[in-house]
Amino acid sequence: MVNYSSFGAALLSSITAQKYVAILERLFLIRTLVPWSNNRLSRLVKTPKLHFLDSGLLAILREDEADMLRDDKTRFGALLESFVVSELLKLASWSDRRFSFSHYRTRDRDEVDVIIEDRRGRIVGIEIKASATVRSDDFRAM
Repeated sequence: MVNYSSFGAALLSSITAQKYVAILERLFLIRTLVPWSNNRLSRLVKTPKLHFLDSGLLAILREDEADMLRDDKTRFGALLESFVVSELLKLASWSDRRFSFSHYRTRDRDEVDVIIEDRRGRIVGIEIKASATVRSDDFRAM
């Protein structure tokens, strides 16, 4: 989740931070997923989410090592999520259909990592987990 005000507060203004993010998007280094919503849902978080499109570059920038990722599933989960988003975007670029990508999150922290919507309004939700077991609770937000 990105908050441009806090993101750039230590080094630069929020407007400058937004401009740098836009440059990184044009260079295909990151992708912003806008929040998915409709007018009936008022308890949604309307904060965009950033994903690095090169998970190897992200791992290097975060100074991740194999042992660290193996031991810390939360750290690995964020890396895996960006990797999966990147792969989904690549696959969608081959299609003749147009898709929009977003994410879903409520104030109660119910979340769907990726929402894919076509022009007809058909929706697919994708939840990405770095876990050996899947529980029904993992799909609560769906």
